[in-house]
Amino acid sequence: QAGVGVGTFYRHFPQRSDLIKAVFRREIDACADAAPILAEKHAPGDALALWMQRYVDFISAKRGLAAALHSGDPAYEALPAYFDKRLRP
Repeated sequence: QAGVGVGTFYRHFPQRSDLIKAVFRREIDACADAAPILAEKHAPGDALALWMQRYVDFISAKRGLAAALHSGDPAYEALPAYFDKRLRP
């Protein structure tokens, strides 16, 4: 569906953990980057409510990754700090 071959996919994501990290970081960034956009387009209370819904959707969608992220695999060690850096007030 992406229009790339399996070789291209594995060249970018040689390990399953590489794909999980890339997806997780992309979603963290999208959630964090949405805050100023929503603040610019909506009243403060509405912007906060919309961002909180986006955050809840993000957390809900990533529940399936919990086992991998908490597996003790060193590949995921940097993700909690990245999450904190991008999403903590």
